[in-house]
Amino acid sequence: MGRIWAQGTCLLSFVWVTVSGKEHLSKTQSYVFVANHASAYDIYSMYGFLGRDIRWMMKKELMRTPFLGYACKKVGHISVDRSNAVKAAETIETAGKLLHEGASVIFFPEGSRTRTGKIGTFKRGAFVTAQEIGLPVVPVTINGSFDIMKPGNTTFYPGCISLTIHPPLVLKSQNREELLEEMNKVRDIIDKGLK
Repeated sequence: MGRIWAQGTCLLSFVWVTVSGKEHLSKTQSYVFVANHASAYDIYSMYGFLGRDIRWMMKKELMRTPFLGYACKKVGHISVDRSNAVKAAETIETAGKLLHEGASVIFFPEGSRTRTGKIGTFKRGAFVTAQEIGLPVVPVTINGSFDIMKPGNTTFYPGCISLTIHPPLVLKSQNREELLEEMNKVRDIIDKGLK
């Protein structure tokens, strides 16, 4: 139902989505997808057109939103409580159970939408989760969404969005510095795909 909702939203908005790089993915493998974030249409395009069973890691505050929160709980999206380390660890444990059952998860590691169209600094959550659960990270570059609906704007414009799926990376970092290097490598891969 979520995929139909996302595809329908794009169709009704006259937004066309193309996807390249699906050949990098295995049908039987779960992944941690990591993408740049420029617009609300990033959610529709990733959810509707990746062709995977998707779970979102979302702020617990969003779960309180009328209708949206209820729907997300029913679908099985993962509520993230960032108030302390114990609750964050519980979130990762919950995610691990879901993801090893065949689902994949999507992160926008910038934390919020870009205000300039350029990629921002990445936060560690996606990468720590990938390490803890033992899943490959898949960088995804989203092009076109910033021009369709800019942050803070309720007006949208017809257009095209392209998703570029890059080859998966297995994180091998043993400490914080090495993890930062891998985060920057993923960020550079996504950034180089931006048009």
